[in-house]
Amino acid sequence: MNLLSSRRIKIFKLLLMAIAAGSCFELHATNVENSNALSYWRAGAKIFSFRDEKTTGILISAHCSSSCQAARVLKKISLADLKAPKNGFYAGSVASHLCVESARGKVVVLHDGQGNENSFCAFKDGSMISCSSLEQVARTK
Repeated sequence: MNLLSSRRIKIFKLLLMAIAAGSCFELHATNVENSNALSYWRAGAKIFSFRDEKTTGILISAHCSSSCQAARVLKKISLADLKAPKNGFYAGSVASHLCVESARGKVVVLHDGQGNENSFCAFKDGSMISCSSLEQVARTK
């Protein structure tokens, strides 16, 4: 068994113990292969893991590869994709409008173990990206 799979087993055991104890939590682990931190966010009892890409600051589903919807959207998203607001401003955040209008996703709010909230853009394939990451990338194009 290599070091990476051993680490994943330990993390999984910690997750199971925390769930069994009914606790709210946030764990961080370092992925040996690419030094990206993993963070865990929840909606009720459902837990989602995200990869925090240190070089770009992008928070994306941990299972997401280059072919998942969240990653594909990142390659093409731009502020130019947004329709101009009728009254001169957007109701809500620009990031949520990017998610719904341009990326065709659904905005979901998740919580970490410390009670913090974060908005994520969720896609039909189950992949997600933080709305702030989506906006950050869109502003560079």
